[in-house]
Amino acid sequence: MYKVIGSDNREYGPASEEVLLRWISEGRANGGTQVQKEGESGWRSLSSFPEFAAALATAVAAAAVPPPAAGAAQPAPGATAAGPGPDVFRAAAAPVDTDALAAELIARDISLDVGGCVQESWSLLQKNFWLVVAAWAVSFFVACGVGFIPYVGFPAALVLGGVLLAGLHLFFLRLLRGEPASVADVFAGFGPSIGPLILCGIVSGLLGWFGFLLCIVPGIYLSVCWHLAPLLVIDKKLDFWPAMELARKVVTHHWWAMFGLALVAVCLYLFGTLCCLIALFVTGPIATGAMVVAYRRLFEVSAAPAAPAASVVTP
Repeated sequence: MYKVIGSDNREYGPASEEVLLRWISEGRANGGTQVQKEGESGWRSLSSFPEFAAALATAVAAAAVPPPAAGAAQPAPGATAAGPGPDVFRAAAAPVDTDALAAELIARDISLDVGGCVQESWSLLQKNFWLVVAAWAVSFFVACGVGFIPYVGFPAALVLGGVLLAGLHLFFLRLLRGEPASVADVFAGFGPSIGPLILCGIVSGLLGWFGFLLCIVPGIYLSVCWHLAPLLVIDKKLDFWPAMELARKVVTHHWWAMFGLALVAVCLYLFGTLCCLIALFVTGPIATGAMVVAYRRLFEVSAAPAAPAASVVTP
């Protein structure tokens, strides 16, 4: 039996060898798909399993066949023998050109509305109140627990900060996109992206604090610019430094709006803390959600909510 990590960073399975062979033949999995075999602790690419070598070779050969002539019947996009569904197991075909993407995003020259971000986050909280509060609370208590570990709390928080932040942001992002989301999504960072997320958290944390020590202004600038970098890592499958550079370039272009949104978020956190911490479980999710709304408006070509993803057929 095998478990599979989809391109949406969700874990699927357990699935039998026959099911995986079918997914390969349907084009829903390829050599880069991350798989964990029963009894093993690590994740490996599907191409490293000899039992799937022949099926992968056949799939590659089939992909090289020219498309049917114009007018010929073709299957609907995403359709498979098991029913319609996205290719959630398919690995990215090519790395993202972050310089070109940054130029494209900046060229849109959109106006980031701070009040609109907060309003959309508040609406999201109203529609999914208990789910959002529960997910935010789980992330909050885990982060606090890591930070209060005796002797190693600070380095542990530095190492896992980006991982936990990425998972929490991804949870909000899925809700905003109209995709299925659960409390377990706050731990999505503990998957294939964990290495870049750890590096992202360490580098941004150390350089941010170094900026504060030299002068407060550089520290504020870097902290605001890099706050959304972990979400870029897990959402767009970027390495840590391209994600940080992409975040810096785009956020710098919208600096005052993002700085204003960061100030609003800090005020929401302070207000919730002063109200005996109870209100924090309302103001905290609003602040977090507002930052993810800003992410959608800055880093997605189209921020229109997507239709819910189709279910994946598993045994």
